[in-house]
Amino acid sequence: MERKPKKQPASLGRLLANATKEIVIFLITIGMIVLAALAIINRDRLNLDGVKRWVTYGSLNKDESGQTEEFNVPGDSKCSFSTLDGGVVVCSNRTLQLFSSSGKEVVNQQITMNNPVIHVEGGYAVVYDVGGKSLYVIHNSDVSFEYTAQDTCQILSARVNESGYLALVEQTAGHKATVTVYDDQHNPRIGINESTNFVTDAVVSPDNRSVALVEIYQSDSSFETDLVMYNVSDATKKDTSRLGESLVIDLRWRGARIWTQRESGVTVLDRDGNIINSWSESNKYLVRCSLDGSGFAVEYLSKYKSGSAGELRIIGEDGEQSVSRSISEEVLSVSAAGKYVAVLTTNSLVIYKDDLQEYASIANTDTRRAIMRDDGSVLLIGTEKARLFIPG
Repeated sequence: MERKPKKQPASLGRLLANATKEIVIFLITIGMIVLAALAIINRDRLNLDGVKRWVTYGSLNKDESGQTEEFNVPGDSKCSFSTLDGGVVVCSNRTLQLFSSSGKEVVNQQITMNNPVIHVEGGYAVVYDVGGKSLYVIHNSDVSFEYTAQDTCQILSARVNESGYLALVEQTAGHKATVTVYDDQHNPRIGINESTNFVTDAVVSPDNRSVALVEIYQSDSSFETDLVMYNVSDATKKDTSRLGESLVIDLRWRGARIWTQRESGVTVLDRDGNIINSWSESNKYLVRCSLDGSGFAVEYLSKYKSGSAGELRIIGEDGEQSVSRSISEEVLSVSAAGKYVAVLTTNSLVIYKDDLQEYASIANTDTRRAIMRDDGSVLLIGTEKARLFIPG
């Protein structure tokens, strides 16, 4: 009969190694459970934008509330601000500046403007003088294009798309307006001379194939507004949509949707210029608005011109109101970007998600304007200082 070898007792080292392995596995399991619980509790804060902010702004000095150190900006009341590639574009009557995300000045150009306006799309910014003659395009942290209108012309509006195509509207001699489309190399592609109707705005489609013009004309005793579509290839007219008597005060072309902000509401059109829906409110004042959200527009309306005791409303891509929220304080500014909305009141700054659920907030001490950024941070602008608010 074969005898089985006796089982040798485990050494102390092996016992300790096995115990240590089991402890490590246990601790990892507990850690994963804790992280999962934290993710569930903070699911509205732990997102890709939070990671992006941590990577982009991790080296910046911030106080306990998440506000960075201040940097100097012009105190001119006509000064215009916008965000570009994580940085800030600032234009006063005399200076055009671009600051990087770290606050370093990378562009400082002496200019002359009376009414500076900035429009940003993608990695491009166009800066122009309404009623004046100067225009600049900023791309890749530099001024890539400069334009000066002729003596008999005045710039009315300018918009750049995310590909760098520029739609320039000018008041010209012999015409009520001239619209010129420039390609991404700043070469003119087409020119549209309008002798019958006034043109107040224009934007090139994201695929660079079409340009939409906002035209105004008199009909009997009232003024009517149309959105007129042209081919960029040969300047032929494609279609016309009637927007009614309400004045268009802002315009965007994002993806398959054209957004027009009217005095009385929002009209959403498809890429061919066909009206999908119009949202209107005739019993309240439109105090603040923004078309810069991702797939939505935001309006702040009030019974009072001062902007107190009003209602914040989100308009979706279908042209319908999706959600609203009452605001009891006086609203100083409303700004949208990405999936966020920044509402600045006399007492606080509140960031909302696109469903108007509160995301973050801080007290307002000296901010007169807030510009939302698509990563969830906000540019806070004071009288002669600016800083970032970066939610944790």
